[in-house]
Parts: sequence; structure tokens; C-alpha cells
Amino acid sequence: YYQTGFITYSEWKPDITTALISNGTYLYTFGPESTQIFNYTSEVDSPFKSPTNGANGIGCKAPNSVVNNSDYIFFLGSAAIGNNGIYQYVNNTLTKISTTVLERYINDLKDITDGIGQSWVEDGHLFYSITFNRANKTFVYDVTTGLWSRRESNGNKWNLSNSTQWNNLTCFGTYDGVICYLDSNKNTQYDNSPIVRKRTSGAMINDRQLFSIDELRLFIDTNRQHGKVSVRYRYSDGNWSSYETIDTGTDYLNKLSIWNLGVSDMFTVEMVYSDDTPFAILGGEVKYSIIDS
Repeated sequence: YYQTGFITYSEWKPDITTALISNGTYLYTFGPESTQIFNYTSEVDSPFKSPTNGANGIGCKAPNSVVNNSDYIFFLGSAAIGNNGIYQYVNNTLTKISTTVLERYINDLKDITDGIGQSWVEDGHLFYSITFNRANKTFVYDVTTGLWSRRESNGNKWNLSNSTQWNNLTCFGTYDGVICYLDSNKNTQYDNSPIVRKRTSGAMINDRQLFSIDELRLFIDTNRQHGKVSVRYRYSDGNWSSYETIDTGTDYLNKLSIWNLGVSDMFTVEMVYSDDTPFAILGGEVKYSIIDS
């Protein structure tokens, strides 16, 4: 029995193919300067075809950044129009998911060709992370909310890698040789060290006029059975203050209020939480007064 083989070419641009991935319906081929998509067909002599709109001039800078999860494909872009941006395909629709601030940060890293991606589902949210090993940084994208964050382990890149599903668990390997899994009922790291949650606000300004923050109110989500919730905070009006602690008491577990932060033409606030309890900041509001010049 003899059967001829099938050959096709990813040659929309003359760059070499450095990464391949499939979501079951489409085959994606990446080069440094281009991406080309092939559709699976039922034709015996031509099972993969590239449609006329199945290629573009955004390539892949880090082959190991390419990851798929269901219909989603994620990668770190390169070439003139996609350099250092992070992109996602949903079938054959391409979207840039990185922000200008994140791209500027990535651009300042010394070497990003070693970026490694992974994707997983956590509490109903789809995540993609990319770790730059030489730069020692990890950035995480929440597809569900469209928000980016940084994850660290002891001040370094996030120690969890190579996410996979096993026995209905989302499992990871660690750089120190441990296999662990996500547990939504656990609020510490796999080695029982604290998970430090840090959130920094954007700059609060009022057209360069002086103003005072009379109250910064945060709406939080936690578990009432743990009693009062204490949060460390600091603020900057050009220089960071020392950390202080504020707590909810036991009666108002859905909000935190910080009073009288002073007078400036700009404020930034940072909140830090590391207790072994559930905690999330859902939103906030600022009450302020304009200072007449």
C-alpha cells in the first residue's frame, strides 16, 4: 500500500516558520515577521488551505509565548506593526490585548525572546501569563475582565509554570521542582507562604489644581466569618508615605475608608493585603475638596 504525502507552504512572507499551534479547526504558523492561518478541509489531496485573508504582517518574537486554550491563541508579537505587543486570536480574528503602558515596560526589558506563555481557567476566568526568564518578570492577563496584573514569588518571576489539566484540577510545575494545583479555598502559596495582594491606583489629578482627599472609600469582598479585615496602605503626593494600617472593624465588612490624605495636585494610593483570608477590592470612590488658589 502506497500513499502520497501532502505538502503545503507557509510562505506569505519569506521569513522562516518558528512556531506552530492548532486549536483543532485552524493551524497557525508564526514567523518573525508574519502569521499565516490554514483551515482544515475534508479534501484528501489538500487537507489544509490558507484563505486570502489568512495572513498578516504581525510575527512572533518569542516562540514559547505561543499558547492555546480552547479557541484562543496567545502570543508575543514582533515585526514593524506588532513589535512587543501581546495578541490573541479567536479563530481567525486577531486582537491586541496588551496596553500601551505594558508594551512600554516590555520594550525596556533587555531580552524578551525567552518569553514563555501558559493559559488556564481559574474561578470561571480565562487567564494567559507570559514570563520573561532573564528579566525575571511575569505578567498575567484576565481575558474575562480585560485587565493585566503582575504575579511574583518572593519578589521574582511567578514560580508557577506549565499549567495543565489533570483529574479536574488545574496543575502547575514550579521552578523548584514541585507539582501543585489551584485550590480556591486556600489563601496562601503552595509552600504556605503568604500571598501578597497589591493594588496601586492611577494618578488622581484635577487639572493641576490643589485639592484635598477627604475620604477614599474602597468596596471589598471578603468572608465575614474571618472577622475584621486589616489592610496596609500608603499614598504618594510626589513622595511615598510610610505604610499605615486600616481595618473594617466587625460591623462594616464591605468597605474601608481612609480619611484626610492631605493636600496636593496629585495622589496615588497603594493597598497591600497578605492575611490568610479571601479578599478582593471591587471598586472605590473618592470624596475631595478643591483648594482655592
